[in-house]
Amino acid sequence: MIDEILQVLGVHSHRLLKDRLEIPDDPGLAKIVQELPPDDGILAIDLDTTTGLSKEQLSALKQWQCSKIAAFRAEAYKVEADGLFFGSEADGDNKQAWLDKRAEIKARYPWPGSYRS
Repeated sequence: MIDEILQVLGVHSHRLLKDRLEIPDDPGLAKIVQELPPDDGILAIDLDTTTGLSKEQLSALKQWQCSKIAAFRAEAYKVEADGLFFGSEADGDNKQAWLDKRAEIKARYPWPGSYRS
């Protein structure tokens, strides 16, 4: 995921060496890269509180973040919730189980900050 983030931020010449990232020369980018959380932790960061990025970089990162959250939610709905919905519609199964699963997925992949694309 870090490769995608760096690409969104316009850092195209980076490399991983023994689990260490080569830090960009741009001080704002360097700060962001050094503070990146592991795995998908970037999805939970409120980017409105992030400093050191240009408006364009921040906008691109927010768009990327929101598209990732939307994609993770869509996959989770498909795998975990759709069957519950169709069961409730076709067979009269408990609709609350479907609603509960949707709420669980939304809690797992919340929209950070006050922005959303």
